[in-house]
Amino acid sequence: MSLFSILKIPVLGIYQRSTIAYSLTRLVKSASYSNQSAEDFIENIVKRKLHKALEPEYLDVVNESARHNVPRGSASHIRVTVVSPLFNNKSLIQRHRLVNEALQEELKGPIHALSIDAIAATEIKDKIEQKTSP
Repeated sequence: MSLFSILKIPVLGIYQRSTIAYSLTRLVKSASYSNQSAEDFIENIVKRKLHKALEPEYLDVVNESARHNVPRGSASHIRVTVVSPLFNNKSLIQRHRLVNEALQEELKGPIHALSIDAIAATEIKDKIEQKTSP
């Protein structure tokens, strides 16, 4: 029995099959060599990709999968809070697009739902200044 029949992947071309097999193998090996749970593994990928793409001043990644009807140890429902100078002068939709672009591979696979709090660095600074003003 092949990996494709076990995972119920339809018959694909040789290139598609090899790409999927390579990706699955890489994911499994990476998680097992690092002794991380799948949950921690996905969270770390999200953190790494968002740090690289958005250069955040603040980043928080929370796995909210336990609140949903998913298998224990899943990392399919993720909430991210990002404060980045790259969000300055961008609409909320543009900010969300930047986050989604950074995580496009994960959104095709392990992440089923992504909640985003995207905050511009200038918004935080303005709020701090308002609180400290006399």
